[in-house]
Amino acid sequence: MEMLHLVSVEDNDRLLQSIQDSEIKEAIFEMDKFKAPRPDGFGAASFQDYRHIVKEEVCTAVRSFFEEGKLLKQINHTLMALIPKVSNPTTTNQFRAISFCNTIYKIISKIIANRMPSILEKIIDLI
Repeated sequence: MEMLHLVSVEDNDRLLQSIQDSEIKEAIFEMDKFKAPRPDGFGAASFQDYRHIVKEEVCTAVRSFFEEGKLLKQINHTLMALIPKVSNPTTTNQFRAISFCNTIYKIISKIIANRMPSILEKIIDLI
């Protein structure tokens, strides 16, 4: 039985190529500067405005995840909050759940998301 490969070797190579500083910077600046701070206390504005100070540490942390496949527990923590959709809610479906992920986690997620569009149409069946 012949196996069908939807993702080419070239596609796979692009997905797995080393993370560049430019990708990290792009991910940081694609984030909304004024959204609520993350559990680490820093929103995207902190990383954008003080990039010249934190660049090396942020790039090292992000690259470390992609090279080693490990993420510090502190970075992987997410806070959840329930926001009422109506005045005086009485049931759980009257709340909207939101999550606050650490900024480093968001940068990593954004880089993965930015790399995916090139292969999505190959792996998603639109029929």
